[in-house]
Amino acid sequence: MAEKPITPSRRAMLAGLAAAPVAGLPVIAGTVASDDPIFAAIAEQRRCNALADEALVACIRIIEEDAAQDAIEEAEDAFSEKNKAYFDAEIAALSTRPMTFAGALALLAFLAEHLEGPHSDPGEDYPEPLLGAVHNALAVIQREAQS
Repeated sequence: MAEKPITPSRRAMLAGLAAAPVAGLPVIAGTVASDDPIFAAIAEQRRCNALADEALVACIRIIEEDAAQDAIEEAEDAFSEKNKAYFDAEIAALSTRPMTFAGALALLAFLAEHLEGPHSDPGEDYPEPLLGAVHNALAVIQREAQS
């Protein structure tokens, strides 16, 4: 006879979230990251963010070295490309619907990090993805609270 799967309690998930850094949320209280697409979306945003930051540092270094105009333009183009990928990945992460309670918590933590982070602008021109992310996370939490 197959064993009944153990469903972690909300309290266990909250404890797991509090104990784990947001960047390392592959498993929270028995919920595997592969069970929820939000974890992959957040990981992709972080990967693209790191690549954009590296490209920016390289671009600044080339400009400060008084490099040839061609080298500066190439570095600026590389940064622009990486920055666009970062922005696209951020919108994708904010638009991904979590499927689990742990995913909803991860999305809310990601959103809070986004709003508090160095890339945040209080007057952002795209509030819809931010509000959509909140609504997506709340829908999962409300569904779980009713079950």
